[in-house]
Amino acid sequence: MTLEEKRLTLLTLAQAASKHVFAASDPSFKGKLKKLADHGVRYLAYHTLMSLGKRWRPKNFRVQTFWQKELLLSLEEAESLYYYGTLSREEQPSILFLLEHLKEKDVFFDIGAHYGFYTSLARELITQGEIHAFEPSPKIFQYLDAVFSGGGKNIFLNNVALSDCKGSLPFFDGSAEGESGSGTLLKNVAQQNISTYQEISVDVTTLDEYVRARKHPTIIKLDVEGSEFNIIQGGQHTLEKSSPIILMEVWRGKIGEKFSLPAIRALYELGYQSFGITSSGELVHIPNLVPSGDKNYAWGSNFVFKKK
Repeated sequence: MTLEEKRLTLLTLAQAASKHVFAASDPSFKGKLKKLADHGVRYLAYHTLMSLGKRWRPKNFRVQTFWQKELLLSLEEAESLYYYGTLSREEQPSILFLLEHLKEKDVFFDIGAHYGFYTSLARELITQGEIHAFEPSPKIFQYLDAVFSGGGKNIFLNNVALSDCKGSLPFFDGSAEGESGSGTLLKNVAQQNISTYQEISVDVTTLDEYVRARKHPTIIKLDVEGSEFNIIQGGQHTLEKSSPIILMEVWRGKIGEKFSLPAIRALYELGYQSFGITSSGELVHIPNLVPSGDKNYAWGSNFVFKKK
């Protein structure tokens, strides 16, 4: 199978999975009944496990992606992947965008890799390039390492956070309560977004320092719960020199104005332009992305930044 044939196959599978996710997004009782009708025994099995006390739930829950690759994660955060092999509805445009644009020789940086969905997706298309995954939470990194440690010479796993400095910093980890996706280096963000968190110390470095003896990225996925600006500050030279495409989460509302807007402005100063991603994965130019403008979030909260 050629790369383009594989890309087409993955896009077809992704679109099918995406339709299921959107159809199942109804949180009402009627929506739950539909999910039960669609999944039967699988639905009952999952909710039976979830009904167990935390002590008795399985710690390592295996799921398959829509392209039939295994991921390992906590039961509490597995629902969408368990049923549909994909992420939540807000991530669907990003998935389609990456499937359309990843090339076999790309150097992909998955910053905020979490359980490795995007790392695994990139591995399907990047056969001659490199994939670098960054996950600061020691607990979540164990899942990542279990799946990818023998994944090939082109995958590099880093139990480290990227920021604007080197050394160590406090990290506010919500994984104990099934909120690992909200783990952050910023205490005020943790206080707003995580019901219960554990403060730990993690290693940190800068993007510029990391690439000093490595290949520069051609495309970056950046989802770090408010620390995007700090990473951009610590990667100025890399972003100026290599101009990678950046897929970045942008929060809306007041929290977006406080944490996402500085990152947007920093990218504009580096010559980047901002684009929304439609439900089909296509880009729409947004000349002035404003976190308080709800119309910009019609398709999700991830945006693409690239230079002319």
